[in-house]
Amino acid sequence: MGFSELRPVPLLTGAGIGGEYTAIASSIQEFVPARYRGWTDLIINGSFWVGAAFGAAASIVLLNPALLPPDLGWRAAFFIGALFGLVILVMRSWVPESPRWLMIHGKTDEAHAILDAIEDGHWRRGHHLPAEDLPKFCCRSRRFTPLREVWRTLFLTHRRRTVVGLSLMVAQAFFYNAIFFTYALVLTGFYGIRSDQVGWYLLPFAAGNFLGPLLLGRLFDTVGRRIMIAATYALSGLLLALTGYLFAADLLSAMAQTVAWTVIFFLPRLPQAPPISP
Repeated sequence: MGFSELRPVPLLTGAGIGGEYTAIASSIQEFVPARYRGWTDLIINGSFWVGAAFGAAASIVLLNPALLPPDLGWRAAFFIGALFGLVILVMRSWVPESPRWLMIHGKTDEAHAILDAIEDGHWRRGHHLPAEDLPKFCCRSRRFTPLREVWRTLFLTHRRRTVVGLSLMVAQAFFYNAIFFTYALVLTGFYGIRSDQVGWYLLPFAAGNFLGPLLLGRLFDTVGRRIMIAATYALSGLLLALTGYLFAADLLSAMAQTVAWTVIFFLPRLPQAPPISP
């Protein structure tokens, strides 16, 4: 089997990542307290780069022709992603189902059981629920949400949030994809780095992507998400424009290019969490 026979694989992989991404984001919004939500969101989504660093380190070994033939090395490196996918299946058993989703789908007993377990854990850790009545809302049981209701919610009820969210997500997706997906091509095509050595340059890049949310993510909950999102996006854009100019002027080496992108991607961005969370 060669690369030409793997065409459906990126499509299936992308669909799986997209589904997991939205499921993780919605679980964070539902189960994590608002005062920790921004940092938690960044850390969990930033853990993508832990896997990227692991894959980069493994590629240094597996793509070494002295260890494995080239036609086996890239297959072994590709298989690492499947192993991490299996880990997700195990981790899924640790995450409770959404009580709201269960209520909407008529599974009230399961929803109450999950809420009781959460409250029991809350009490055991020494916390106390407020004595006053909490806000109430009504859920109507149904099998699915009509698309017209989704459309009305996105483009009528919350159209400002939709525009902001889509703008941030499109900007980040283009920002990440334009650099990360072509990083190896830039290193090999413009700087003459051997393909089996690309992992050495991906390691600091991946480390910066994870350490940024880890070290600066708390500011999204303390300083504020509006300020931090605007600041990190603006600063990342300015630094990227400067790096692009230096690259076009042929003033960067492979190491300098890596350092520049590592600094830029060290700045965490949080488009999936709303500026104001209940």
